[in-house]
Amino acid sequence: MYFHGGLQRGTNNTRQIDGNIDRLLDNAQERGAYLYAPQTLGFWTDSVTLSTIMNAIDALKGTDSNVKLKRIYVTDISITEPKT
Repeated sequence: MYFHGGLQRGTNNTRQIDGNIDRLLDNAQERGAYLYAPQTLGFWTDSVTLSTIMNAIDALKGTDSNVKLKRIYVTDISITEPKT
């Protein structure tokens, strides 16, 4: 799972696929693994965003018995929510 940084925010579902993800994608393909790269307009700490991501993982688990919760790896380029 790859969480993009602030410059890749959007709704087009392609902006987050940039040079930062190239090696991750290559490695996933070599290993026959999935690479999930969701996109957000806001921050990754938003509860709606996190809920949507978990629902997508749950849906994938339901369709592919090879998905193992203990083998999900997460990496990111941070989007830090501003402190008020």
